Amino acid sequence: IASCLVGSEMCIRDRPWWHSSLKLGIKPVLTHAAVNLWNWKLKDEKEIFSLDNLETKYYMTNSKEVQKTEAWFYLIMSAIEGECGKIIFNMDNIYSELESGKPDEEIVFNNLKKINKILENQILLINRIYEKCKPNLFYYKLRNYLNGSSKLKNGLILDGIDTEPIYFKGGSAAQSSIVPCEDIFFNVQHPQRNIQEFLEEMRGYMPEKHRNLLIYFIKRPKLEEYLDYFKNPDISILYKICINKLRKFRCCHMNIVKKYVFEQQGNMKGTGTGGTPLNSFLQNIIQNTVDTYNKNYIYTNPAFRALFMFGFMICMRFLLVMMIYYFKEE
Repeated sequence: IASCLVGSEMCIRDRPWWHSSLKLGIKPVLTHAAVNLWNWKLKDEKEIFSLDNLETKYYMTNSKEVQKTEAWFYLIMSAIEGECGKIIFNMDNIYSELESGKPDEEIVFNNLKKINKILENQILLINRIYEKCKPNLFYYKLRNYLNGSSKLKNGLILDGIDTEPIYFKGGSAAQSSIVPCEDIFFNVQHPQRNIQEFLEEMRGYMPEKHRNLLIYFIKRPKLEEYLDYFKNPDISILYKICINKLRKFRCCHMNIVKKYVFEQQGNMKGTGTGGTPLNSFLQNIIQNTVDTYNKNYIYTNPAFRALFMFGFMICMRFLLVMMIYYFKEE
């Protein structure tokens, strides 16, 4: 399949590919699920799941040297999904407490502590990309295969399939459901229309059950809205710390893009394999997370809250004086 993506127009016999994609509820193109979620095995089945106990099952490149880079590139995200996916369990525990109407603060706090540890592990795992993934081999030998069919001049024609030429985006980290779950949980908003549309489109590239989980989480109560009701101030503080960890994770991703893409091509222009303008898109994503952190910092910091209330009272007093003066003049 990978070889068909490097020409201007290719015709392949792939009825199984097309129909299996429909069955899985996923786009017929190389996706995050294909190379990361479903493309690993344990080196030693007696040992626990961990990055160092994983190996890639299938490759797109032939050179042994390049395959080391290819495998490590995939396995980093496989490890993040596998080691950190349990964050969903802790989020669900908190959601359930909030939905109960009388959330147990200890349960909320303990699950939030576990979420914080998992976010720390995400940062550690993504930063291990530098160990075995060589930037020049990734950029010149592997990245082109991840572009999808949307960049082909005449699209991709499937032999034996009654359809128009297909144009689908290439692999993207946005096709993982773990970070979108974190965005939903911490109420990180991405108001830019192009980002909203892209993230919504990427859900169609996720396995159907992953996509449905995001839809389900969106409907559940936001922890942010309950922070003011908890007697334990550490819940609000830890919540803020977690958002900052998510920001750090995104900054780490941005640094990887700089080294593995921008430095290789000699500029900060161009699009990602998912089709977005890389630099501006990632910078906006990071800034949106920063904005969420700042919003919650003011909300959870006693000094800022006191200052806000003081300012609010001053404004109200000023308005009251002006109204009295106005009506007195009348």
